[in-house]
Amino acid sequence: MAMFPPFIYQVAWYHVVKNVSSKSAALYVMPSAIVALVSALATMYIISSWKKIRLLFGISMLFMVLGAGLLISMDQNTSNALPAFYMAIFGIGVGMSMQPHVLLFCKVSGDAAENVIGTLLFTRYLGASIGVAIFNTAFQNILATKLAETVLSHLLYTKYILDAPDNEDVMRLSAVPQTVRDDVAKNNSQAMRIAFIANIIYISLAAVLCLPLVLRSLFRKSPVHDDR
Repeated sequence: MAMFPPFIYQVAWYHVVKNVSSKSAALYVMPSAIVALVSALATMYIISSWKKIRLLFGISMLFMVLGAGLLISMDQNTSNALPAFYMAIFGIGVGMSMQPHVLLFCKVSGDAAENVIGTLLFTRYLGASIGVAIFNTAFQNILATKLAETVLSHLLYTKYILDAPDNEDVMRLSAVPQTVRDDVAKNNSQAMRIAFIANIIYISLAAVLCLPLVLRSLFRKSPVHDDR
């Protein structure tokens, strides 16, 4: 789950904070997906050639933490191109982290394969559920507080803000002045920053919990996967 929130919130950041269309917002995230694909292919080549599985798995986590960390610096004044670069860094880590799981599947067979695949899918969906709850709770709590401050600062436009189906619609109401729109954009930017911080914590915990298990499964009694 640690892989997905930056993609989700990045699209929302472009759409709400930068006020671009949903289609354009998705296009800004495309470079990270392309980089992740190239990274995954390059990682498989490196593993097959130099057997640096352990090193690459650790480096992938560093890239993911770095990319998610850079996303924290974004605000409503950040250029549209810079977050795409941050997401490309994050994409490198995502691509590199996929290959150890592929090798894990290839190593086991029979009943063991069923157990490994079932356990991995169960823990992945469980982690995704917990992650969604954590990120959305952090995001909504901060956003609600910030929007309340905006309402109190612009009492003349309270009705428009409260009657809007969601905060995104406030950004597009002609009756609301630009100052209010800027404040709502800032509110969303600050709330998404909290979600990115939560994601870094989640990635770090996931790395600590998963690394021993993955390394044990990949390297125990397997000369093919020795880490030179």
